[in-house]
Amino acid sequence: MTRKGVLVWKMPDGVYRTNIGAIRSQFSRHVRVDIERTKDEKGEKIVEIWSMHPNIVREAIEKVLGKRSYPECGAEVVGD
Repeated sequence: MTRKGVLVWKMPDGVYRTNIGAIRSQFSRHVRVDIERTKDEKGEKIVEIWSMHPNIVREAIEKVLGKRSYPECGAEVVGD
C-alpha cells in the first residue's frame, strides 16, 4: 500500500477498535486517513494512522481520547 502523508498516531489495536466510530466520525470525508495495522517489537498489534492533514487528524483524535488519557491507554502522538 502506498501511503501519502505523515505518521500521525500510533495506538494499540484494542484502543482503536473501541473508539473506531468516534474517531472516524470526526473527519470530513475529504480528509484522507490511511490506517495500517502492524506489530511492534514486542509482537503486540498496533494501529498506525497516516494523513496528509496531520493537524486536523491529531486534534480529532485528541478530542476523542482526551488529551490527558491517551498516554495511559498506550496511544502515542507521532511527529509532534
